Amino acid sequence: MESFKPILEKIKKIKQEKGYTNEILAQKSGIPLSTLNKILSSIIKDPKIGTLIAITDALDVDINSLIYDNKNVNNESTTKINNSLEKLADDYNLNVDDISFITKYISLPANSRHNFLSLLKILTSENINTSPILTKPDHKLSVEEKRKIVEYELDLEEKKQTSSVSISSSGS
Repeated sequence: MESFKPILEKIKKIKQEKGYTNEILAQKSGIPLSTLNKILSSIIKDPKIGTLIAITDALDVDINSLIYDNKNVNNESTTKINNSLEKLADDYNLNVDDISFITKYISLPANSRHNFLSLLKILTSENINTSPILTKPDHKLSVEEKRKIVEYELDLEEKKQTSSVSISSSGS
């Protein structure tokens, strides 16, 4: 695939600038060395997005910087988002996991963001008795702990909606 070639060249350039060997990059990214060698030598011409994300994370670069040219409007948008996230992190003493969580929220489709906000409204409502009890401050929870809480709340909301539909159906 010809569209991957410019991305591959940028990856190679950044890898060289950081002084990483293929072995170091494979270790940092968690990608098998043989797979990484195939990608970097263009044997694999269209790697999976998850693989690219692992490589960019290991190189400590934003995947958007590999995909978009500096002239692209998306780069300006990304810069604004990053600046806003940095300000939030400073203002509210957010850690890396918090920023990652916010970034994932931003990348959700509009419908999923709406569902997430609905869940937040439920969590912040006066019906706090159904919320799980946190054993440490929210900003110190790991991403996995936050994910479990969100899944728990989604299950509660689904049960709540199911029971209200059952009640209204049987009451008519």
